[in-house]
Amino acid sequence: MATSNFITNNASRIFVIPIKEEFDFDDAAANVTASLIGIGHESTRESWDRYDGRYMTEKFMNECVWNPENGKPIEFDVHIKTCIRSGYYSDANLDWEIGYSLEGYGELDIQSVPDEDYIKELLDRNSYAVSGETDSDIFDLLASMIRERIVRMMSSLVEETENEFRQNSSASLRCVGRFSNGEAIYEQE
Repeated sequence: MATSNFITNNASRIFVIPIKEEFDFDDAAANVTASLIGIGHESTRESWDRYDGRYMTEKFMNECVWNPENGKPIEFDVHIKTCIRSGYYSDANLDWEIGYSLEGYGELDIQSVPDEDYIKELLDRNSYAVSGETDSDIFDLLASMIRERIVRMMSSLVEETENEFRQNSSASLRCVGRFSNGEAIYEQE
């Protein structure tokens, strides 16, 4: 039984890093980390995940909106985390995870933006709910505004990170086919 060489969970394509010797992996991780730090990422404490490879950097974007009903700030952030994975047979590839947090609630590694009802539920848990039925339009507007900002922040972080990946990889591949035995066919973009 065969298997695919690369695993990419979230990146739009497979960003390949050539690895010839064992120490090349450490050098490649250091080079990509330095490049990402140059655009505002922070180096993480090196950690390995059995399936996700080595985490290299992370970056937060924070924002705040004011609730006009009670004057309280509503804080939220988007977090992107980058990793490098060894290929099954050769080389390595780059990937990322993204998530958000709204007033301390939220999860890392989510691929969908929260819907407005979920945002309203989180705001309600934190006593940001407006009083009375007439003010529910304000609450709907706040949830909509927060969702739009989270979408923009996620898009910005992903685009910025993948641009750095593109500059630090030797090839950009796309999986065009996968056989029932696990083998994959890649095409260069």
